[in-house]
Amino acid sequence: MLDGIRFVGAELVRASLCDPDGGCLSVRKDETMFFTGRGPRLDCLDDAAVKKLPAEVTTPEFTNNEELALHRFIYTNAECGAVIQCNRSSAITVSRDLEIKFMDVPGGASETPPFRVGIFENVCDFINSSDNLKASGAVILRGDKALAWGRDLSECLNILKLLEKASSCGYKAA
Repeated sequence: MLDGIRFVGAELVRASLCDPDGGCLSVRKDETMFFTGRGPRLDCLDDAAVKKLPAEVTTPEFTNNEELALHRFIYTNAECGAVIQCNRSSAITVSRDLEIKFMDVPGGASETPPFRVGIFENVCDFINSSDNLKASGAVILRGDKALAWGRDLSECLNILKLLEKASSCGYKAA
């Protein structure tokens, strides 16, 4: 599990999808969540950087963490096994000027099917529209961050790469 987390963290930085210290990722396995949080360098994660938490955390020390709260919200509302949050991508930059709420991104080679991306002004708008969450594989919070979720970290990484490619080609409004 930790080797996969390390590999994807390094790949996010290598692919310029995330600054080394600006994103986070998590994997949910049964009743446990492995969570990097924001701060540790994603390109050189060690065992101490990956927190092993109960999947349903309710203590104040964890509920006040916005990244953890976003990941838990996605796990609660979407059927997925992993979430990646990144802070730097063309999709985030381009989203500042878009007036659409959703866009469709064609799937890629292998197992990544086409997916729908929600584009929201902020975290509150995203949370208030959770009805659309299950149909999406990613969300962009305008000018701030992008999140992707999928069966595993590999699928999340593919979704973010496809989102990046779509942003360089132009968006198709849904």
